Amino acid sequence: MPSKKKAGSKTAAAPTQPIEISEEEQWRLINESGILNQVPQGISPSTLYPPSEAQVAAQSPPESSFCDEIFNAALLVIPFSSMFLLMEILIHQQYAKEVTVKSLAERLGPAIPILAVFIFYTNRHKNAWPTQLLLFVLANIGGPRLIWLFNRASYVLIMMQAPPLATLWVYAIVQLTLGRAILNLVIVGVWMKWAGMKLSSIG
Repeated sequence: MPSKKKAGSKTAAAPTQPIEISEEEQWRLINESGILNQVPQGISPSTLYPPSEAQVAAQSPPESSFCDEIFNAALLVIPFSSMFLLMEILIHQQYAKEVTVKSLAERLGPAIPILAVFIFYTNRHKNAWPTQLLLFVLANIGGPRLIWLFNRASYVLIMMQAPPLATLWVYAIVQLTLGRAILNLVIVGVWMKWAGMKLSSIG
């Protein structure tokens, strides 16, 4: 018998349809697999899903750059240098002494760089307790010393020490916390009354 050749017909594969599982069935499969038991109790979602670098950068406070610190220090150096200059002029005027550009330059030349460095570092760490302690001690020394100069010292000593002491005292008060600044003023006021001092040598 002649063999019959069967022509192979190509059958198109039917597309697979996604199997829909109800939510109850999904939870049943999850509970039977034991996946939830492998997660430690009390673990936070941030541990399972750590934040990205962008989220960490957004949450972290911005760090002040060195240029910002220089700018912030300059905002204090300029007014306190002007105060130092003003005190020099007022002291000379009080004792009828001639004020020249040369004399002011000789006083301000070495004083301003030292003042700028001091302001930069104390303003950079003004919230640290060693800085607050240093400023509090300087305020309690500079204030009484300035008042003593105006009451007991000669005019030559006043002209030499009053401008830097006044500038230092005011700067310390500005940088101290409110409570420490008030405490310093109270201490100076009590000392002034106890020592019989006046705020000015005039009168």
